[in-house]
Amino acid sequence: MNLFPRRAGRIARPVLTLVVSLLAASTADAQHGGTPPSTSTVPHSASGPTAVHWNALARSFVGGGHGGGHGAPAGAHGGAHGGAMPMPSRPLALLSVAQHAASRAAATPGEAHVAVAAASADVLGYLFPGAAARFAEMRSEALAAAARADLEPARVTAADSLGRAAAAAVLARARADGSDAAWQGAVPAGTGRWTSAANATPMGTTWAGVRPWALATSDQLRPAAPPAMGTPVFDADLDEVRQATRNRTPEQLASARKWAEMPIPAYWNEVAVELITQDGLPASRAAEAFASLNVALMDAQIACFDAKYAHWSIRPSQADPGIDVPVELPNFPAYPSGHACLSAAAAEVLGHYFPARQAQLAATAQEVADSRLYAGVHYRVDNDVGLEMGRQVARLVIPAVVAGLEVAGPQRNAR
Repeated sequence: MNLFPRRAGRIARPVLTLVVSLLAASTADAQHGGTPPSTSTVPHSASGPTAVHWNALARSFVGGGHGGGHGAPAGAHGGAHGGAMPMPSRPLALLSVAQHAASRAAATPGEAHVAVAAASADVLGYLFPGAAARFAEMRSEALAAAARADLEPARVTAADSLGRAAAAAVLARARADGSDAAWQGAVPAGTGRWTSAANATPMGTTWAGVRPWALATSDQLRPAAPPAMGTPVFDADLDEVRQATRNRTPEQLASARKWAEMPIPAYWNEVAVELITQDGLPASRAAEAFASLNVALMDAQIACFDAKYAHWSIRPSQADPGIDVPVELPNFPAYPSGHACLSAAAAEVLGHYFPARQAQLAATAQEVADSRLYAGVHYRVDNDVGLEMGRQVARLVIPAVVAGLEVAGPQRNAR
């Protein structure tokens, strides 16, 4: 198994026959709410779980960037009004939760195929309105394919309704999840406090206000404060970063650059596709695995940024400008590491569904975390705490998803 694809976010080989040629040219327009050129035909679904194909399509729209994506989907700003980057884990979570709910509601695999396609089309149509007509066309093709496969018309219609109802419930929640909030705060001053880049608004400031899925509140797993600047523990942590950056090997430098550029949510979704495909996971189990993965990624992102803006921890290169940082310095506080939080959450979830791969998945998460030390953007404590937070998130998410997530009701995150 290749756990290190050269570029995450690409469409995995097993699903190339889906709709890449249909939608690739229109991706940029769709991300900006444009209307893609029309097409008269939509390819039939490729073999394998329906959720896999729609996940690949969603990743082609979500795109890449630090933490997972540029190009904010409609209604998915994640605090964009406050200068924040989009929350790329959110559209993937919305899609996967709707798919899982649709799959659970269907009575047979044939009906589940229709229901998952209907849920996927409606969720992606909301997130990327410029391509909504294409998604609707794909939904129609799924219905027609089911009819050709001898699924009774009444059952096709019922399955379609189940999928659309699942999407409607998820989207009602999405419209009130707090992701469109504007930041009204200010960066606090003081010794050991992180400072924003000149003439730039801090990023991710409002993510702690986004409603999580499995966590009761965004601060449920908030860690204790990191070592204070000027203490012996802090000085030792900072010196470790100095030594790591001065003495890093070419391999460590390559790792630092690789993971700094990697869209983390898209990467772990691609790993999931590889594992699901290689192990031949049944469609219902695949939908559950995607839901667990993407809910964990989103909740880990929320919890991580809650901690970042609770503690405002200074970056190593701000504490010592002599530290060499060969990658882009993220414009938000250091503690804990977002790369570590998300990667540990993903590795823990996928290790649950693919236990034979647990050690390899955990090793990948550790490599991602270590790369941030070699890059000079995090202390070891940022990585260690981030890894543990991610694992804790996953352990809460998995049973919640297996039991069937409560998707009801508009309700903003109460902290």
